[in-house]
Amino acid sequence: MNNKALGAIELKPRRKFYDYYAKYSNKAKTKHIMPAFLKQKKYKEVLSIAQKAHISLGCKGITRSDFRYNNKKFFLLEVNTQPGMTNLSLVPEIAAYKGIKFEDLVEWMVKNADCFCRDCVKTMQSSYSVYLDWTDKTCVHYTPQVISGFMQG
Repeated sequence: MNNKALGAIELKPRRKFYDYYAKYSNKAKTKHIMPAFLKQKKYKEVLSIAQKAHISLGCKGITRSDFRYNNKKFFLLEVNTQPGMTNLSLVPEIAAYKGIKFEDLVEWMVKNADCFCRDCVKTMQSSYSVYLDWTDKTCVHYTPQVISGFMQG
């Protein structure tokens, strides 16, 4: 959020593997430990790696970086640019721990939603919807009037 890492959460599944059930079912009782149980130096390190990945990849808005921690080393698995926003999702949980209400998180995400198109680099405004077609590297801006015309047939 604002190119700063909010926090790190540790997941401890009761199952052998952190699978779909462990991730998406309350019944799986996967334990969420916030903040992650790490020494201060390691906690800062993982936040720093996540922040560097976010910035290096040119990410905007909210991302969630997933890691494995093994033999006192962090291994970055992925940077999720569309993290979940359900009652089991990690971003809202980390934000809540930092004192950010869900409604404020969503409002921030909406206000900071940018469209950076390779060709025209225009920020999306309320009067436009933007469709990005990366196959031919074009950005097509649709005004409400054009969208209305599509909807009517």
